[in-house]
Amino acid sequence: MNFEQLFETLDQQNSILVISDVLKRRVIQMKSEYEIKSKKLFKFSILTESEVIDLLTFKTDKELVLYALSQNKMPISITNEKIKFAKYNLNHVNNDLNLFFESNKKYIYINELFLEKAKSSKFYLLSQELHLKPIFNHFNISYEVVGILKEKTPIIHKFSSKKEEVFYLFESISNLLKNGTDINHLYIANLDETYQSEIIKVSRFYGIPVDLNKQFKLYDLSYVRKIMSFSLPKIIKVLTDDDYRNEQFIKIRSLDESSFDQTINQIVHIFNQYPIDKYDENDLLKMIKEDLKQTNITKKPVKNSISIIPLDEIIGLKDMERVFILNTKYESFPTIKKDNDYLSDTDKELIFYPTSSLRK
Repeated sequence: MNFEQLFETLDQQNSILVISDVLKRRVIQMKSEYEIKSKKLFKFSILTESEVIDLLTFKTDKELVLYALSQNKMPISITNEKIKFAKYNLNHVNNDLNLFFESNKKYIYINELFLEKAKSSKFYLLSQELHLKPIFNHFNISYEVVGILKEKTPIIHKFSSKKEEVFYLFESISNLLKNGTDINHLYIANLDETYQSEIIKVSRFYGIPVDLNKQFKLYDLSYVRKIMSFSLPKIIKVLTDDDYRNEQFIKIRSLDESSFDQTINQIVHIFNQYPIDKYDENDLLKMIKEDLKQTNITKKPVKNSISIIPLDEIIGLKDMERVFILNTKYESFPTIKKDNDYLSDTDKELIFYPTSSLRK
């Protein structure tokens, strides 16, 4: 089944297609293009896995984490862990998570309307059922795992080293480009950090640009760290007074005005999620610094280059697009591993949260 066939199959009001988060843009675009092609609007909805989890359990106000930090001195990481696991504590078997939920109710939102709709709908999962299955089973929601069958058969090559593999990769890409393939239709997947230096070196040798798609966080920028080192009143002045800000950071802004202004807008958006006058300055700034450390810098996609994509995105590629999957040994593919989470594996199993011992 390809995407067009899948869209036709799901063309019902109560059908919901669930996809991985990285596929959202591609699948919505394909649906729109097919609607134009077929001259009709499809009735089914598209949601990501994380959206479905939030809609069926609960969403939280950003202030909850700051409130826990301010009132209980609870570390930000622990609060985020509790939020994650509380979504699976549907049978209220974990007393600590019960207490956490009850004490933070004013920051928790349950979508009763969606819950009611979900019970009369059918969910089609174009993603792993691992994190959704416990929630679907609890609410007795109908679902089915579907797949997209690609017509092209993968060609597998074995290499003795990463160096040999990367040289073969770029020799293959070079030949495709010489034969007229559009560079914007070529992708590399399953790239980990051990490949990056070799990729950079060999891509320069062949003169083939690669967008490594390396994500940098706002807090990685030196001028963002400088802004956050100021007192709260001065930070507010920097963010709200254009003339003052541009005077303070004139050299940095002159390098790329658009990117600088966009970064400032991202910082302002983060500040606007919290009631600034309600909390201690140190707690507030600690919370915002953590958000800055977790927020990706908005960047424009690099055109006319080979793009790096995650494995989950491969299924959304079009027929004219080609992907080279590196490092295709079993150990390199994502698995659930032992971790240092707030809950032990035993506690996770009680709330049916997927663990390293529940991979099937």
